[in-house]
Amino acid sequence: MLCTARCPATPHVHSTADGRSFTLDPIAQRLSMVASTHGPTYLWVDDAAAGYVLRRIVDRPRPGIATVLGDGEMLEDVPVPDAKALVTDASLRRNVDDLATLAAYDTEPTVLHMLQKRFLEGRLHTWVGSSAGMLVALQTFGAPPTPPSSTSASGIAPSLAAMAQAALDALLQDGRNQVIIVSGESGAGKTAAATHLLTALTEQNGSGVLGAHSALTAFGHAKTPRNGSSSRFSKLVTLHVDPSTRSVVGASIICYLLEKARVVRQANGESNYLIFYQLLCSQRAADYGLAPFGLGEYAYLTDAEGGPDETAFKGLDATLDALRVVGILDVDWLLGVVAAILHLGNLVFIADKETGSNVANTAALGTAATLLRVPADALRDALCVTVLTIGSKLERQHMPHGPERAASVAAAMAKALYVRLFEYITTRSNASCGASSDALRLSVLDVVGFESLPVNGLNQLCINYTNEVFQQKMQGEIMAADFALYAREGVAAPSVAFHDHQVVLDLLDKKPDGIWHLLEEHSRVMRGSDARLAQQVRTLSSPALVAQKAPMVFGVRHYAGVVTYSADGLTEGNKDMAAPSVAELVAQSALPAAFQALFQAAPARARSPVADFRTQLAALRQDVALLHPRYVCCIAPNRTRATATFEPMVVLDQLRAAGVLAAVALSTHGLAFRVPHSAFFQMYQRLAPGARDCQALLRDLGLRARLGASLVLYDAPAHDLLELLRVLHRSASVVQVQAAWRRRLARQYVCARRAASKDPSTAPEVLRPWQPLFPAQQSATAAQSEKGTPPIDEPQCDEDDEDALKQQLTKAVEANDRAAVIGRSIALQKRFLKVHAGMFLPSQLPLLRAKADFANARFYGLSSSGAKEDLVDGMLKFSAKPLHTSLTLLPPAATRDAIRCFKAILGYMGLRRQGTPQDLVVELISKAIAQPDLRAEVYAQILKQLTDVPSDALRDKAWALLIVALAHVPPPPVQESYVAMFIQAHAPDAWVDHLFLMLHQRLVHGARRDVLVPDAIAALLDGFRGPSPSPTASRLSITAGFLDPTPSTRVLYAFQGSADDATLTVDAGDEVVVLDASLAAPWWFVQIGHVGGYVPATYLELYTKQMQRALLV
Repeated sequence: MLCTARCPATPHVHSTADGRSFTLDPIAQRLSMVASTHGPTYLWVDDAAAGYVLRRIVDRPRPGIATVLGDGEMLEDVPVPDAKALVTDASLRRNVDDLATLAAYDTEPTVLHMLQKRFLEGRLHTWVGSSAGMLVALQTFGAPPTPPSSTSASGIAPSLAAMAQAALDALLQDGRNQVIIVSGESGAGKTAAATHLLTALTEQNGSGVLGAHSALTAFGHAKTPRNGSSSRFSKLVTLHVDPSTRSVVGASIICYLLEKARVVRQANGESNYLIFYQLLCSQRAADYGLAPFGLGEYAYLTDAEGGPDETAFKGLDATLDALRVVGILDVDWLLGVVAAILHLGNLVFIADKETGSNVANTAALGTAATLLRVPADALRDALCVTVLTIGSKLERQHMPHGPERAASVAAAMAKALYVRLFEYITTRSNASCGASSDALRLSVLDVVGFESLPVNGLNQLCINYTNEVFQQKMQGEIMAADFALYAREGVAAPSVAFHDHQVVLDLLDKKPDGIWHLLEEHSRVMRGSDARLAQQVRTLSSPALVAQKAPMVFGVRHYAGVVTYSADGLTEGNKDMAAPSVAELVAQSALPAAFQALFQAAPARARSPVADFRTQLAALRQDVALLHPRYVCCIAPNRTRATATFEPMVVLDQLRAAGVLAAVALSTHGLAFRVPHSAFFQMYQRLAPGARDCQALLRDLGLRARLGASLVLYDAPAHDLLELLRVLHRSASVVQVQAAWRRRLARQYVCARRAASKDPSTAPEVLRPWQPLFPAQQSATAAQSEKGTPPIDEPQCDEDDEDALKQQLTKAVEANDRAAVIGRSIALQKRFLKVHAGMFLPSQLPLLRAKADFANARFYGLSSSGAKEDLVDGMLKFSAKPLHTSLTLLPPAATRDAIRCFKAILGYMGLRRQGTPQDLVVELISKAIAQPDLRAEVYAQILKQLTDVPSDALRDKAWALLIVALAHVPPPPVQESYVAMFIQAHAPDAWVDHLFLMLHQRLVHGARRDVLVPDAIAALLDGFRGPSPSPTASRLSITAGFLDPTPSTRVLYAFQGSADDATLTVDAGDEVVVLDASLAAPWWFVQIGHVGGYVPATYLELYTKQMQRALLV
């Protein structure tokens, strides 16, 4: 069903004859028709290994269904939910710098394919949206490639430097503080991207910021399964910019959400923070009582094999240099605290009747005390005894700890020391960088990325909640910005479906039954346990909660997908056993006063890890809320850190997790293209010359777009249609210019040839300048000059003059003039068959089986029924029954294929229920193309079905098969004359020349590589609508072709053909007969007189009319 001129330009309802109704989208329909005119179409199909695979569409058997070519050349039917889902060669070749300009349909495979294409070309960065608000940055493991130069529609090539510059320009222009939020999973290159942004922003005055960044890397990075140096905290680096000088005059760093549990416990395959390994593997280790390279000797480094690589071991000197840059010159005590934490982990506690517990290894206790600069007894008491203050008189009561609780207090002390050490480095960094209250602020926020591991616990729940919060912010910012633009332009905002993050946030944080609140409750009460918590969580009612079979597991439907969390260890992980005496202990120490002050500023009552996390996240949200955000989404192309390797499923998971696909969907389902009125009119006015303004232009083009106050807003399908129409218009203009120039060159060349023909001795010298332009003609002229013979373009001789024909054929072969070879060969064969007509009857083909052998293949011995004699007599006559063996001598395997071919012929002729006619034709011709030894059999079977046919309808179908076969494969040389004789004797007179031409074209050019598309086959058969064997001639059951009954047309532009590629020379105004054509073919085969060849379809008037009809209906 196609739209007509009376149909509106918006989606509307059509009704079929049987009463069914369906909706058609005119723009989608035009793009679908255009896709069919520009080569094959494809469809993205789901694939478990690659995410999506591209399948070529070979048929559209019914609406909503496509037959695609699958693995192993197998055909399969898949649903096509929308015409926009079709993919063309042109769209696959397209390369865009902005993902928002892609088609709105099939966001996931389209984005994935574009990023893979750009990655393999060395283009690692891609915008999402034209306002430089979001950038996708692919990680490169190793030296980054040098990408080719490019610019986006906005004129800014996508890169981290461009993102930084865009944020700085917006800061200075609008005076609104900016933040660039860098996100991505572990190993995706977030730290490198943040460093690159900061480097670009602080080229002149940024040593302090970069030094702090390097120092915090050592204390805040650790190995994870996906990254040898993964950031385990979030940081907001704020640059203070003086608007008058555009320079950075100060900076500050705020760190959030440090994963402090990692200090005392790491999962399999993970490590502690890098600073521990740097210290252990340095020459300073012994100075702090540590065993050099003794990774396996410390309880807090339980997974020795999970440590960082050797490059991290050697980084202590660089870390100390970075600390000095930020003003920490005395590093001895700082490294002592780091070493003390390792010693605390090695303390062994034993039961003691008087004190409850005591330290068994006093040497380790003494070393830790020395490094913390406190008495050993004071350290032991802080670990083994809790001092409680009771009553109004503040009486102090000592409560002894058992060994197990003492070990927990030691772990809590280690975490508290490390967190305060991290805060100390941050504080000193801020002091060294300076600050300015009057300056504008441009921040870079590095957020720990979304995680979904085989086993997910409290850390992953916190991390993913944080990402859910910022994903909601990103989605809200994108939608708010778009809706604000629509409001300013005075156009209605399109409806866009989006993920509701609030449902997930409520599941975790809503009182009183949010998961956070339940966890806090179970961590406080005596009867709280992981099992009770899991049971209570599983009873919650929320669309974001996904039921799981295992009792200790629950699932949460995040924006990036469902993540399953284990309840094992949640309540224990939310208990912090830090005692108030830790702060008192540090206050008594000889550690720097600034470090001691951090303990005094801590809350008197220790918060649980979840409460601490929520407090810090609330502070981060408050800090970022007042800033205008931009986003950098870092993506790792593979998990193995291999260079130049793109794993689609790995990237697809990250695109979902980073919210890139959601952002692209929001952009593409809206009006992604926003062009000023003047620019839009200038670009597309030539498509509608009568239009005087944008409103008239849109009306004349029938484009579904919205005209705003200053912008023309439209979506990706409308953009694709505009660009296609513009390219077609430009191509037509280019063709006219090229044709005029070619005519001028051709005239000059003809004059040069005439001059050279008068004196053959000077021909090479005269024609040498023309060699690059006319190589084939030059070769022919050179050969003729050497032999002293005239050119072969002499007037055609009489067909009865055999000697003249042979002489011209010889010249054509020597000149490699294929068109002339075909014409002379046809004339010679016709004369030969006229003389030797009785020699080439079908029954005399040498390749045939003996008739007795053909019959014996089914009947052995004597048969009294006469069936055997019937087989002998009917071997080469029409049959409605399948063959029992091949007609020609073939090996067993080929014989079985021959039997299948005849079944296909019977099915096509309606004598056997076996598939659709179109499928049967494809099956038959495909075998003939793929198996040259089978071609003689196929032609023999078709001629058999054309002999003694019982009805005109069956005869027409058999002739259709012969026509299709001649269009695809030549008969073997030994069978050539038998086929030609049959055509001359039995074909309608009006068909003979046409069939002879097709036969000799295939003999000269060889078999086609692929079966013609259905429209091309239909057009080919429609070319035989002249006098036919029957007035009720039936046709192939394929969609009717577009050619008129008499397929002739006028040539619009001159074209210089070449014998090398079987193209035909034509002049503007020539009338040609179209023999082989379809809207899907860029070249059409035409004939002038007895000469045929290929010409560009766009040079023909008929093609232009049909294209206009397809585009504008």
